[in-house]
Amino acid sequence: MDPKEVADGKVLAALGYPIWVIALVMLFIRNNAFSLYHAKQMMTLVIIQAGLFVPLFGLFCVFQTAVAAITGAASSGGSGGGFLAM
Repeated sequence: MDPKEVADGKVLAALGYPIWVIALVMLFIRNNAFSLYHAKQMMTLVIIQAGLFVPLFGLFCVFQTAVAAITGAASSGGSGGGFLAM
């Protein structure tokens, strides 16, 4: 890869990681091979992150419901204990 191409694409490649929309735009522009490589890598990471988020969020919801049921936060009537009682 040409050093000039690397130098030209460094800023966009670096901004593509924290701001994934920039990486998405770079996929469509395709004017720099260095930034395109990093855009593809970032979009892969976003897809993996989304794929992990959904089951982990579901597991968290199940765990939170179980804790609420055990501590009595979901009990009806009165001001029964639990972590939501004031």
